[in-house]
Amino acid sequence: MNSQSHKRYIELIQKLSELNEAYYLQDAPLVSDATYDELMQELIAIENKYPLFIDPNSPSQKAGTNVNESKLKKLEHQIPMISLANAYNADDIKDWETRINKIIGEDTYREYVFELKIDGLSIAIDYSNGKISKAATRGDGKFGEDVTANIKTISTIPHEIKLKDPISIRGEVFISKKDFLKINQAQAERGLQTYANPRNTAAGSLRQLDPKITASRKLDAFFYNFFEQNTLSENSAATPYSTIKTHFEALQKLHELGFKTNINNNVLCKNISEVINLYEAWIKKKHDLDYDIDGAVVKINQLNLQTTLGSTAKTPRWALALKFPAEIASSKIESIEYEVGRLGTITPVANLVPVELAGTTVKRATLHNFDQIKRLGIKIGDHIKLQKAGDIIPEILEVIFEKRNGSEKEISAPTKCPACSSKVEKYEVAYRCTNIASCPAQVQR
Repeated sequence: MNSQSHKRYIELIQKLSELNEAYYLQDAPLVSDATYDELMQELIAIENKYPLFIDPNSPSQKAGTNVNESKLKKLEHQIPMISLANAYNADDIKDWETRINKIIGEDTYREYVFELKIDGLSIAIDYSNGKISKAATRGDGKFGEDVTANIKTISTIPHEIKLKDPISIRGEVFISKKDFLKINQAQAERGLQTYANPRNTAAGSLRQLDPKITASRKLDAFFYNFFEQNTLSENSAATPYSTIKTHFEALQKLHELGFKTNINNNVLCKNISEVINLYEAWIKKKHDLDYDIDGAVVKINQLNLQTTLGSTAKTPRWALALKFPAEIASSKIESIEYEVGRLGTITPVANLVPVELAGTTVKRATLHNFDQIKRLGIKIGDHIKLQKAGDIIPEILEVIFEKRNGSEKEISAPTKCPACSSKVEKYEVAYRCTNIASCPAQVQR
C-alpha cells in the first residue's frame, strides 16, 4: 500500500466512524446518505485493492456502530445482525446475480423476494414461551442497546404470540410522515426544538431512557425475518425455519403470528428482470407512501440456496439492498429570517434561490436552531445541498465549501426579538423572546 493511499484509508476510517456514531447513537446524521455512501465506497475500493492491510475496526467490516457510549444497557445478539451489500442501479443488480450464479450455477432454479427497505431503526426481538423476553437495537451487529421496555409501548407489536418455541424476530421501527408532522407541530407549540426527519425521530424515540416518552411517539414497525432458537441462553445454536422452506413462507408465518409485515408490497419474483422492474417503479412512486423508504431489498427465496450461498464477514451473499438515487438539490442561501413561535422560541429559516425538489419548488428551509447552523458551518451566501426530510420538510444537508469565494457572511443569533425588539435569552439550544405577554408574534401564534 502506498503511503498516500494508506493515509487516505486512515482518514476514511476515522471519518466514517464519526459519522456512524452521530447516525446510530446520537440520531443526528452529519452528512446525507449519498455522501456517506460515497465515502464508504471509496473505503471499500481501497480495501479491495490492498486486502492485506484491512483494519478489523474498519466500518466496512461491521454493521452499525459500537454501543459502549450509549446510556442504555448492552445486549448481545445471539444471531448477529449483519448488514447488506448495496446496489445503486440495474447493472449492480445484474452483477449480483452473476456472482450468485458462480456459486449455485446459472441453471439452478431460484425465486427472488422483493421487499421495500424501511428507513427506520433495525430491531431484534426475542420471544420465549410466547412472550417478549428482550429487544435490542442493531448496535454493531453483535451488541445492541436494550430497548425491551420501550418496544412494549408500540401497539402494533404483539406482547404474546401462540408459538411457544424461542424465536428471534427482525424488523424495522419507524414513524409515519403524518405522525412525524404532528410531533413537530407539538414540539413547536411547546417552544421546543423540532426534529429533522422521521427516521431520526423514530430512532431517538425508541432509545429514550423513559418508556413513557417512547409511548407518546406513536411508533410503528414492519417485520421481515425470524429465526427459531433451541434456547435463549448465551451461545445458543440458532437454526432458521426448521419447518419452512422459503423466505416468502417465513413472511407469511410472521403475519400469521400477528406481526406486521409489509404484506401488500412484498413480491415474489420469478427472475431478476422482475426485480429490476419493481425497483425502477418504486423510485418513481416512493412518495406515495406515508412512511419513508430508502430503497428495497432483494433476497433469494429458497432457504437451502441461502445456506449454500452463505455470508461474507459482514454481508449475506443471498440478499442485496437496492438503494434509491438520492433526491438532492443544490441552491444558495440568500438571507436568513427569524420566526417567533408561540412560546417565543426563535427559529432561523434560510431563504433560498428557488429550486425544484421532489416535485415542488423549494424557496425556504428551516435551520432548526443555531447549534445546527454551527454544526453545518452555514453562512449567508453559501451554496448548499438540500433534501426533503420524509419527502415533506426541506432541510439543508451540507455546505458546498469549495464554492465559497470569501463574500459569505456569518449568521449570528439575535439579541433582540425580530417581532417586538424585546430581550432574547438562550435556553439550552433555543433562543427565546422574553416578552411573553405582548410580543405580537407570540400573541398571533
